[in-house]
Amino acid sequence: MAFWPTHFERRDALLTVVLAALAVAGNYFPVPLMFGVDLLLGSIFIYVLLLQYGLGVALLIAVPAYLTTWLIWNHPYSAILLILELLVLAALKARYTRRELPLLMALLWVPWLAMLSLLFYRVTLDLPWPDTLLITFKQGINSIINATFAVAVSLGCAAMLPNRQKVMVRVHEVLFYLPSLLSVVALITILFTVSQIQLTHLQQGFRQQLLQSRELLTDQTERNITSLINDVRGFNQRCVAANQPLSAIADCLSGVLAFSLWDQVFISSSGDPGWQVDHDGVVSMVAEDVSLLPDQGTPEDGFRLDELGRLVYFQQFPDNPDGWLIAQLDVSSRASQLWVTERSPSLRHSWWHDGQLIVASRAPLSERLNDQDYPNSTPSGDVMHVMPSDSQLNRVQQWAQSVYVLESPLESIGLPLPGTLRLEFSPRQEQLRLYQMYVIVLASALGFLLLALLFSQSLARWLERPVNQLIGTARAIPGRINLPPDAWPWPAERPIHELNDLQSSLREMSRLLHEQYRSDLDDRFKLEKQVVLRTRELSQARDYLGSILASMDGVLWSGELKRSHLNIRLVSASVLKLTGYPQEDWIRKPQIMLREVVEEDQHRVRQEVRQMLKRRRGELEFGFQHGDGSRCQLRVRYWVVYNTAGWPQRIDGLATDISAWHAAQQQIRQQETMLNLQARRAAMGDMVSNIAHQWRQPLNSLQLIHANLRDAQDYGDLTPQFLSQSLDKSGELIQRMNQTVRDFLNFFRPDRAAAPFDLGHCVAEAVRIMQATLDDSPIRIDVELRADVRVSGFANELLQVLLVILQNSREAIERRGVVDGLVRVELVTDDDRAEIRVSDNGGGVPVDMLERIFDPYFTTRAEGTGIGLYMARSIVEIQMNGALMATNVGPEKAPAGASFIILLPLEGTDG
Repeated sequence: MAFWPTHFERRDALLTVVLAALAVAGNYFPVPLMFGVDLLLGSIFIYVLLLQYGLGVALLIAVPAYLTTWLIWNHPYSAILLILELLVLAALKARYTRRELPLLMALLWVPWLAMLSLLFYRVTLDLPWPDTLLITFKQGINSIINATFAVAVSLGCAAMLPNRQKVMVRVHEVLFYLPSLLSVVALITILFTVSQIQLTHLQQGFRQQLLQSRELLTDQTERNITSLINDVRGFNQRCVAANQPLSAIADCLSGVLAFSLWDQVFISSSGDPGWQVDHDGVVSMVAEDVSLLPDQGTPEDGFRLDELGRLVYFQQFPDNPDGWLIAQLDVSSRASQLWVTERSPSLRHSWWHDGQLIVASRAPLSERLNDQDYPNSTPSGDVMHVMPSDSQLNRVQQWAQSVYVLESPLESIGLPLPGTLRLEFSPRQEQLRLYQMYVIVLASALGFLLLALLFSQSLARWLERPVNQLIGTARAIPGRINLPPDAWPWPAERPIHELNDLQSSLREMSRLLHEQYRSDLDDRFKLEKQVVLRTRELSQARDYLGSILASMDGVLWSGELKRSHLNIRLVSASVLKLTGYPQEDWIRKPQIMLREVVEEDQHRVRQEVRQMLKRRRGELEFGFQHGDGSRCQLRVRYWVVYNTAGWPQRIDGLATDISAWHAAQQQIRQQETMLNLQARRAAMGDMVSNIAHQWRQPLNSLQLIHANLRDAQDYGDLTPQFLSQSLDKSGELIQRMNQTVRDFLNFFRPDRAAAPFDLGHCVAEAVRIMQATLDDSPIRIDVELRADVRVSGFANELLQVLLVILQNSREAIERRGVVDGLVRVELVTDDDRAEIRVSDNGGGVPVDMLERIFDPYFTTRAEGTGIGLYMARSIVEIQMNGALMATNVGPEKAPAGASFIILLPLEGTDG
């Protein structure tokens, strides 16, 4: 095994970085197994680097990855052991190449590293024997597990690397790793499941024990608190009377206080300095002590804790709201009488108030826990696991010094006392008991893994031997194929049914191969004769094909694309006639030939050449400067040819001269332009007719105003007021006529470029223009538009289309004499397109003419040109990328009217 890899690519570096990150994460985020015992999975990726790239790369990544264990366990010995383990494992792997990695790891741990680990943890860290043994056995099992999984991960990683020989696995490796991996997975599953169930069960037991202890303490303390309250109530009933002086009350209390747990009783009233009675019956007068009185505004009876940690109880006199009976108790001296706790070495009860310890049942359970380690507060009934933050402790010691804590406000558990009850439970005893049990379990598991690996190794070697013998026999077949199989040295049969079947099949295959070999010798001589004959025929066919290619009008060519340049390898002789340049020029200098493409097509042709491999097949047309100085139009079709592996092999193509077809297309476009011009002229005639129609009424009104002015002048009735009114009315009529002209001037001003526009506004404008021509007509236009519908195209051209359709609807209604003429215009949207529907009740279009109304020069009117609807469809389909269709409304034989539908793609869609 090499120390450094000899071949290291960019993807290798990326894989190394990923594995390094996984190694650090696998060690920094261990899988919890039990109290303070975790599985570290980072070594899986360290071993992958060892198998893939050698010890140098693995050691470079292992140092920071294993140092993370220092942060977890707070000692360097685990990191030292893991690095030592890696070095020894690399040496063994280089020495014993046919010893699988998990088996080497098992033999390394049993007993060598196990003894060294015991020495480290027992002598250096001074851990108890259960802890030492458990960690040692766990670490051995952990290393074997990591080695087993590393092989599977290594095979997957090596298969992903490029330019590397495909990873092959030997038979004995498959036979070894499959049961080994199954054993490891089963062991992990059993250990993890059992440990997690046990840990969960113990934690539930800890919580239940804390809750039961709290319940017991609550019941006992509640009785004592009730007794104290009843004592104070008895003092009030027996010694306090209305209008009785405080001195008399004090004398009475001195006789009854000795039978109570209260240490002292104070009596106070406004205007009286107060009296004090102690537990021995001594009565003395004291100065008024405001601190003993309840807070102002809180006259309720209740308990308080003063700054000295004494429990004080306040109760008012029955008939004097200003008088108070104040009982006081020293909690520290009366703790055993105030509350009753369990005497368990694993339990501790403490009473806290404002962050100050009032009383505790015993000394702290952990010597390493500080007040800062406890949470500020915990919800009632929520058990918290508190671990010391001492950086000198390792993970196992932290668990040993941890406690489970249950904090509850005393009022929340039914005790009328201020402060918080904290119950603590130490899991150390249970931890030691579990460790003793798991030492046996892990020792058995380690022995089981060693035996399973040894058994798998032996079984794999035993099964591999006959397979290798058959492989050797199969490899020798090419050298023995001329001999009959019965003369071959075959291995002895094994007591394995499948191997015997394999040997029988190999014998039969060898017999068939020998027979085929003899048959192939006979066929070889026949084929040699046929090859000579076929070679002569192919030579004749090549000459015949060459003459055909030389006489054809098109040009066949073949080439390859390198660095975006097309290199011609083969071209037919007809290229001279097509382009004016011989074959040699196209083959030797194709890039110079491409310069003869006309300047306006140069960029497009070069772009197409660069995209040939990506597009696979295509077609392009361009102008070419012929060798004789003339200009021709060429069409080139090409297709990519692939080899059997699916890789591009070459590019073939056909070039033809389409100059005549191109000229015909130019003539067709000129005819389209003439049709468009004729449509404009026809539309202009319609618009002039509409202008004249809209001007008729204003001109009549102007003529009438003119006559009225003349009559007024002749008869002397021309007043300034009448003249002003007549001129204003004339101005309004002239303004209306000017607006009509502006509308149609905008209509005849074509858009220069496509642009987004509001389709609803365009439809409304067409309806408004047409509505002006219907003022004296019985035809009604109903409009239903959807707001904010935007398309991209030519607004004025679409306005022309709408006016042509509306004019046709109007003429159809007038031609058939419909009394209540109706034209309905609707604008709706559907997914990614807009739909304009113009419907009328003009009787529809005959069925045999429905498909012909969009043909050029087809019309049903004697005075019609037949190009309006033709140009309307051309505008919608070519310029607007939409569709225009017509249909009848109502029964097929007697339709009520016609409906024209315009479909346009919405803005932002591809249509």
